[in-house]
Amino acid sequence: MINNILFNIIIIYMISNETFNELSSQQWEKTIVLSFTTHGGIIQESSEDVELFSVPEGMTIKRVSISTPGECNLLSSDDADDYINLIYDHKNDLISDNDLLQNKTIENLVDIIKNANYEGPIQYVKDKVKELRQASKRIRLDTEHKDTLNTYTRYLNNLNKSFTIKKFDSGTEIYNKMFTRWNEDKTKYDWSIQVINIEGLPDLLSYLKLQTRRGESIITLKEIIYFLKSKEVENIIIFDFSCSNLMDNERNELIDERAVRRYRRDIIKMNYGGKKSKTIKKSKKTKKSKKIKKSKKSKKYLK
Repeated sequence: MINNILFNIIIIYMISNETFNELSSQQWEKTIVLSFTTHGGIIQESSEDVELFSVPEGMTIKRVSISTPGECNLLSSDDADDYINLIYDHKNDLISDNDLLQNKTIENLVDIIKNANYEGPIQYVKDKVKELRQASKRIRLDTEHKDTLNTYTRYLNNLNKSFTIKKFDSGTEIYNKMFTRWNEDKTKYDWSIQVINIEGLPDLLSYLKLQTRRGESIITLKEIIYFLKSKEVENIIIFDFSCSNLMDNERNELIDERAVRRYRRDIIKMNYGGKKSKTIKKSKKTKKSKKIKKSKKSKKYLK
Protein backbone atom coordinates (compact mmCIF):
# COMPACT_ATOMS: atom_id res chain seq x y z
CA MET A 1 0.00 0.00 0.00
CA ILE A 2 2.75 2.46 1.04
CA ASN A 3 4.87 1.43 -1.93
CA ASN A 4 1.97 2.15 -4.30
CA ILE A 5 1.48 5.60 -2.78
CA LEU A 6 5.20 6.39 -3.08
CA PHE A 7 5.21 5.15 -6.67
CA ASN A 8 2.25 7.43 -7.53
CA ILE A 9 3.96 10.42 -5.90
CA ILE A 10 7.15 9.77 -7.91
CA ILE A 11 5.16 9.50 -11.16
CA ILE A 12 3.30 12.76 -10.41
CA TYR A 13 6.61 14.49 -9.61
CA MET A 14 8.18 13.23 -12.85
CA ILE A 15 5.21 14.45 -14.92
CA SER A 16 5.18 17.82 -13.14
CA ASN A 17 8.94 18.23 -13.51
CA GLU A 18 8.79 17.33 -17.20
CA THR A 19 5.96 19.83 -17.75
CA PHE A 20 7.85 22.55 -15.87
CA ASN A 21 11.02 21.99 -17.93
CA GLU A 22 8.98 22.05 -21.12
CA LEU A 23 7.31 25.33 -20.15
CA SER A 24 10.56 26.89 -18.94
CA SER A 25 12.01 26.47 -22.42
CA GLN A 26 8.92 28.10 -23.95
CA GLN A 27 9.68 30.93 -26.38
CA TRP A 28 8.10 34.07 -24.96
CA GLU A 29 6.93 36.94 -27.17
CA LYS A 30 8.20 40.50 -26.70
CA THR A 31 4.61 41.60 -26.10
CA ILE A 32 2.39 39.61 -23.74
CA VAL A 33 -1.38 39.98 -23.21
CA LEU A 34 -2.63 38.83 -19.79
CA SER A 35 -6.11 38.42 -18.32
CA PHE A 36 -6.78 38.16 -14.58
CA THR A 37 -10.05 36.61 -13.34
CA THR A 38 -8.93 35.41 -9.89
CA HIS A 39 -9.68 36.86 -6.48
CA GLY A 40 -7.75 40.12 -6.17
CA GLY A 41 -6.73 42.80 -3.69
CA ILE A 42 -4.50 45.87 -3.52
CA ILE A 43 -1.78 45.35 -0.90
CA GLN A 44 -1.31 47.90 1.89
CA GLU A 45 2.32 48.46 2.77
CA SER A 46 1.42 50.48 5.87
CA SER A 47 -1.51 52.30 7.42
CA GLU A 48 -0.74 55.21 5.10
CA ASP A 49 0.42 53.73 1.80
CA VAL A 50 -0.23 50.92 -0.64
CA GLU A 51 2.67 48.72 -1.71
CA LEU A 52 4.49 49.96 -4.81
CA PHE A 53 7.17 48.55 -7.09
CA SER A 54 9.07 49.98 -10.06
CA VAL A 55 8.43 48.80 -13.60
CA PRO A 56 11.69 47.08 -14.71
CA GLU A 57 14.03 48.80 -17.13
CA GLY A 58 13.10 48.34 -20.78
CA MET A 59 9.52 47.33 -19.98
CA THR A 60 6.15 49.03 -20.52
CA ILE A 61 2.87 48.00 -18.90
CA LYS A 62 -0.61 48.95 -20.12
CA ARG A 63 -3.09 48.08 -17.43
CA VAL A 64 -6.87 47.85 -17.83
CA SER A 65 -8.54 47.82 -14.41
CA ILE A 66 -12.19 46.81 -14.56
CA SER A 67 -12.80 47.28 -10.83
CA THR A 68 -12.59 50.49 -8.80
CA PRO A 69 -9.70 50.78 -6.30
CA GLY A 70 -11.03 49.65 -2.93
CA GLU A 71 -14.07 47.82 -4.32
CA CYS A 72 -15.17 44.41 -5.57
CA ASN A 73 -15.92 43.43 -9.14
CA LEU A 74 -18.90 41.38 -10.27
CA LEU A 75 -18.25 38.66 -12.81
CA SER A 76 -19.77 35.26 -13.59
CA SER A 77 -17.91 32.36 -15.18
CA ASP A 78 -19.94 32.84 -18.37
CA ASP A 79 -19.02 36.54 -18.46
CA ALA A 80 -15.33 35.68 -17.97
CA ASP A 81 -15.39 33.17 -20.84
CA ASP A 82 -17.10 35.70 -23.14
CA TYR A 83 -14.66 38.51 -22.32
CA ILE A 84 -11.52 36.38 -22.62
CA ASN A 85 -12.73 34.98 -25.96
CA LEU A 86 -13.33 38.55 -27.13
CA ILE A 87 -9.78 39.59 -26.15
CA TYR A 88 -8.40 36.44 -27.79
CA ASP A 89 -10.16 37.36 -31.06
CA HIS A 90 -8.27 40.69 -31.09
CA LYS A 91 -4.88 39.42 -29.90
CA ASN A 92 -3.10 40.20 -33.18
CA ASP A 93 -4.09 43.88 -33.00
CA LEU A 94 -3.11 43.98 -29.32
CA ILE A 95 0.43 42.76 -30.00
CA SER A 96 0.85 44.98 -33.06
CA ASP A 97 3.96 47.15 -33.31
CA ASN A 98 1.60 49.95 -34.32
CA ASP A 99 1.09 51.72 -30.99
CA LEU A 100 -1.91 53.67 -32.28
CA LEU A 101 -3.68 50.48 -33.42
CA GLN A 102 -2.83 48.79 -30.13
CA ASN A 103 -4.22 51.65 -28.03
CA LYS A 104 -7.36 51.88 -30.16
CA THR A 105 -7.94 48.14 -29.83
CA ILE A 106 -7.61 48.31 -26.04
CA GLU A 107 -10.06 51.23 -25.88
CA ASN A 108 -12.58 49.47 -28.14
CA LEU A 109 -12.39 46.25 -26.12
CA VAL A 110 -12.91 48.09 -22.84
CA ASP A 111 -15.83 49.96 -24.37
CA ILE A 112 -17.50 46.71 -25.52
CA ILE A 113 -16.93 45.02 -22.14
CA LYS A 114 -18.27 48.04 -20.29
CA ASN A 115 -21.45 48.14 -22.36
CA ALA A 116 -21.91 44.38 -21.84
CA ASN A 117 -21.47 44.90 -18.08
CA TYR A 118 -24.14 47.58 -18.02
CA GLU A 119 -26.57 45.18 -19.69
CA GLY A 120 -25.64 42.21 -17.51
CA PRO A 121 -23.87 42.29 -14.09
CA ILE A 122 -24.44 45.99 -13.39
CA GLN A 123 -28.15 45.73 -14.15
CA TYR A 124 -28.28 42.65 -11.91
CA VAL A 125 -26.74 44.63 -9.04
CA LYS A 126 -29.14 47.55 -9.56
CA ASP A 127 -32.14 45.19 -9.41
CA LYS A 128 -30.75 43.47 -6.31
CA VAL A 129 -30.18 46.80 -4.51
CA LYS A 130 -33.73 47.88 -5.32
CA GLU A 131 -35.07 44.56 -4.06
CA LEU A 132 -33.12 44.73 -0.78
CA ARG A 133 -34.09 48.34 -0.13
CA GLN A 134 -37.74 47.52 -0.62
CA ALA A 135 -37.40 44.51 1.69
CA SER A 136 -35.71 46.65 4.36
CA LYS A 137 -38.86 48.79 4.58
CA ARG A 138 -40.89 45.72 5.54
CA ILE A 139 -38.47 43.68 7.62
CA ARG A 140 -35.14 44.06 9.39
CA LEU A 141 -32.39 42.70 7.14
CA ASP A 142 -30.00 40.15 8.63
CA THR A 143 -26.25 40.80 8.68
CA GLU A 144 -25.58 38.93 5.42
CA HIS A 145 -28.17 40.91 3.47
CA LYS A 146 -27.02 44.20 5.03
CA ASP A 147 -23.45 43.45 3.94
CA THR A 148 -24.64 42.56 0.43
CA LEU A 149 -26.63 45.80 0.19
CA ASN A 150 -23.64 47.83 1.40
CA THR A 151 -21.19 46.12 -1.01
CA TYR A 152 -23.52 46.46 -4.00
CA THR A 153 -24.30 50.10 -3.20
CA ARG A 154 -20.59 50.96 -2.98
CA TYR A 155 -20.00 49.09 -6.23
CA LEU A 156 -22.64 51.19 -8.03
CA ASN A 157 -21.58 54.48 -6.43
CA ASN A 158 -18.01 54.09 -7.69
CA LEU A 159 -18.61 52.83 -11.22
CA ASN A 160 -17.34 56.12 -12.65
CA LYS A 161 -13.88 55.22 -11.30
CA SER A 162 -13.79 51.78 -12.94
CA PHE A 163 -12.86 50.60 -16.45
CA THR A 164 -9.62 52.59 -16.53
CA ILE A 165 -6.64 52.33 -18.86
CA LYS A 166 -3.22 53.38 -17.55
CA LYS A 167 0.24 53.17 -19.02
CA PHE A 168 3.33 52.60 -16.86
CA ASP A 169 6.77 53.16 -18.43
CA SER A 170 10.01 51.67 -17.10
CA GLY A 171 11.17 53.23 -13.85
CA THR A 172 7.71 54.43 -12.82
CA GLU A 173 5.93 53.03 -9.78
CA ILE A 174 2.87 50.83 -9.97
CA TYR A 175 0.73 49.59 -7.08
CA ASN A 176 1.04 45.90 -6.26
CA LYS A 177 -1.86 43.48 -6.17
CA MET A 178 -2.32 40.01 -4.72
CA PHE A 179 -4.14 37.34 -6.74
CA THR A 180 -5.53 34.17 -5.18
CA ARG A 181 -7.56 31.11 -6.14
CA TRP A 182 -8.97 28.12 -4.32
CA ASN A 183 -8.71 24.76 -6.06
CA GLU A 184 -12.48 24.37 -6.44
CA ASP A 185 -12.79 27.78 -8.14
CA LYS A 186 -11.08 26.84 -11.41
CA THR A 187 -13.09 26.70 -14.65
CA LYS A 188 -12.05 27.12 -18.31
CA TYR A 189 -11.02 30.79 -18.20
CA ASP A 190 -12.41 31.98 -14.89
CA TRP A 191 -10.27 32.09 -11.73
CA SER A 192 -7.06 32.13 -13.75
CA ILE A 193 -4.26 34.30 -15.12
CA GLN A 194 -4.19 33.63 -18.85
CA VAL A 195 -1.45 34.42 -21.37
CA ILE A 196 -3.72 35.26 -24.30
CA ASN A 197 -1.22 35.31 -27.15
CA ILE A 198 0.83 32.17 -26.44
CA GLU A 199 -0.78 28.84 -27.31
CA GLY A 200 -0.49 25.87 -24.99
CA LEU A 201 0.48 27.65 -21.76
CA PRO A 202 -1.41 26.84 -18.55
CA ASP A 203 -2.56 29.82 -16.56
CA LEU A 204 0.35 31.60 -14.86
CA LEU A 205 -0.99 30.93 -11.38
CA SER A 206 -0.75 27.17 -11.98
CA TYR A 207 2.59 27.59 -13.76
CA LEU A 208 4.37 29.72 -11.16
CA LYS A 209 2.78 28.78 -7.84
CA LEU A 210 2.08 25.50 -6.09
CA GLN A 211 -1.12 25.25 -4.10
CA THR A 212 -0.90 25.42 -0.32
CA ARG A 213 -2.04 22.50 1.78
CA ARG A 214 -5.39 24.25 2.06
CA GLY A 215 -5.74 24.13 -1.73
CA GLU A 216 -4.99 27.83 -2.29
CA SER A 217 -2.69 29.47 -4.84
CA ILE A 218 -1.31 32.99 -4.22
CA ILE A 219 0.80 35.30 -6.38
CA THR A 220 1.47 39.04 -6.65
CA LEU A 221 1.62 41.31 -9.67
CA LYS A 222 5.23 42.12 -8.83
CA GLU A 223 6.20 38.44 -8.99
CA ILE A 224 4.52 38.05 -12.37
CA ILE A 225 6.13 41.18 -13.84
CA TYR A 226 9.63 40.22 -12.71
CA PHE A 227 9.15 36.66 -13.99
CA LEU A 228 8.18 38.05 -17.43
CA LYS A 229 11.20 40.35 -17.27
CA SER A 230 13.38 37.24 -16.85
CA LYS A 231 11.82 35.94 -20.07
CA GLU A 232 12.86 39.16 -21.85
CA VAL A 233 9.27 40.36 -22.30
CA GLU A 234 9.23 44.09 -23.08
CA ASN A 235 5.54 45.02 -23.29
CA ILE A 236 2.72 43.75 -21.09
CA ILE A 237 -0.97 44.42 -21.65
CA ILE A 238 -3.13 43.52 -18.65
CA PHE A 239 -6.90 43.06 -18.54
CA ASP A 240 -7.61 42.83 -14.80
CA PHE A 241 -11.14 41.63 -13.97
CA SER A 242 -10.34 40.85 -10.32
CA CYS A 243 -11.52 42.75 -7.25
CA SER A 244 -9.44 45.64 -5.93
CA ASN A 245 -10.25 45.52 -2.22
CA LEU A 246 -7.55 46.95 0.02
CA MET A 247 -5.85 44.34 2.19
CA ASP A 248 -2.75 43.87 4.30
CA ASN A 249 -0.14 41.12 3.86
CA GLU A 250 -2.24 38.84 6.07
CA ARG A 251 -5.11 39.44 3.62
CA ASN A 252 -7.26 41.23 6.17
CA GLU A 253 -9.58 43.50 4.20
CA LEU A 254 -9.76 47.20 5.04
CA ILE A 255 -13.41 47.84 5.88
CA ASP A 256 -13.23 51.43 7.16
CA GLU A 257 -15.05 53.28 4.37
CA ARG A 258 -13.38 56.63 5.07
CA ALA A 259 -9.95 55.01 4.87
CA VAL A 260 -10.91 53.22 1.66
CA ARG A 261 -12.02 56.51 0.10
CA ARG A 262 -8.72 58.16 1.11
CA TYR A 263 -6.65 55.37 -0.42
CA ARG A 264 -8.79 55.47 -3.55
CA ARG A 265 -8.35 59.24 -3.94
CA ASP A 266 -4.58 58.88 -3.54
CA ILE A 267 -4.37 56.07 -6.10
CA ILE A 268 -6.43 57.95 -8.66
CA LYS A 269 -4.92 61.39 -7.98
CA MET A 270 -1.27 60.33 -7.94
CA ASN A 271 -1.90 57.80 -10.71
CA TYR A 272 1.38 56.12 -9.67
CA GLY A 273 3.26 56.64 -12.90
CA GLY A 274 0.25 56.19 -15.14
CA LYS A 275 1.12 58.34 -18.12
CA LYS A 276 -1.57 58.66 -20.80
CA SER A 277 -4.20 57.75 -18.23
CA LYS A 278 -7.71 57.53 -19.58
CA THR A 279 -11.07 56.69 -18.02
CA ILE A 280 -13.44 55.15 -20.54
CA LYS A 281 -16.90 56.69 -20.71
CA LYS A 282 -19.95 54.61 -21.55
CA SER A 283 -20.47 55.01 -25.24
CA LYS A 284 -23.56 54.82 -27.40
CA LYS A 285 -23.98 51.56 -29.25
CA THR A 286 -22.89 51.58 -32.87
CA LYS A 287 -23.44 49.13 -35.69
CA LYS A 288 -19.70 48.54 -35.84
CA SER A 289 -19.44 47.49 -32.19
CA LYS A 290 -19.07 43.78 -31.67
CA LYS A 291 -21.70 42.50 -29.27
CA ILE A 292 -21.01 39.73 -26.82
CA LYS A 293 -23.55 36.96 -26.98
CA LYS A 294 -25.69 36.81 -23.88
CA SER A 295 -24.70 33.96 -21.62
CA LYS A 296 -27.19 31.65 -20.02
CA LYS A 297 -28.36 32.87 -16.63
CA SER A 298 -25.84 31.87 -14.04
CA LYS A 299 -25.13 32.60 -10.44
CA LYS A 300 -23.42 35.96 -10.04
CA TYR A 301 -20.64 36.37 -7.52
CA LEU A 302 -17.99 38.82 -6.49
CA LYS A 303 -14.31 38.33 -7.18
